[in-house]
Amino acid sequence: VGASRTDSGVHARGQVCHFEAPEISDRSDAKVDHVDHVDFVDHETLLRRLRLTLPAAIFAVKLGAAPVNFHSRLSSVKKNYSYRLSTMHVMPFQARQCWTCGELDLEAMHAAINVLHNKHMDYIAFTTGENEPDYHGPVTKSVQLSMKIDGDIICLSASSDRFLYKMVRRIVGALVEVGKGRLSPNDIATAP
Repeated sequence: VGASRTDSGVHARGQVCHFEAPEISDRSDAKVDHVDHVDFVDHETLLRRLRLTLPAAIFAVKLGAAPVNFHSRLSSVKKNYSYRLSTMHVMPFQARQCWTCGELDLEAMHAAINVLHNKHMDYIAFTTGENEPDYHGPVTKSVQLSMKIDGDIICLSASSDRFLYKMVRRIVGALVEVGKGRLSPNDIATAP
């Protein structure tokens, strides 16, 4: 089970997942004395074997034991999402990792970010479908937003304990609408 879903063209760094391995964990002589140490498992061998079974698009970086009640989604303390936008065309090898938006009013976008940043509010307007409270948390939450500019590349980042379904994608879309002049910065804070 992964900590979050990713969409086509989205790349996850630091994605945490968990799985149960009864043939390993059911041993009566097994002791978990620390999250990174199980006294009977050769982590490197298990990690190599895991890598051989995963699709080429997934690379396992680290393997370790977790407490019995750990759940990669529900035990998450914070999730961070970053979207890369470009005001110009990008090199072909970057095209799948960057949204080319054309000219944007970055000052207006920054003003919109300031309207939403750390504001405890109902984000139901920024989601689609039904939300599962156990998975997504309450619809009222606080989100940390930031924007960094590096030449023609704009990096929008969002952090929170949990996000509603497609929430970050829709916030980024609204910020681009502000940058295009189709919404005002205050419009996104009062979305129906």
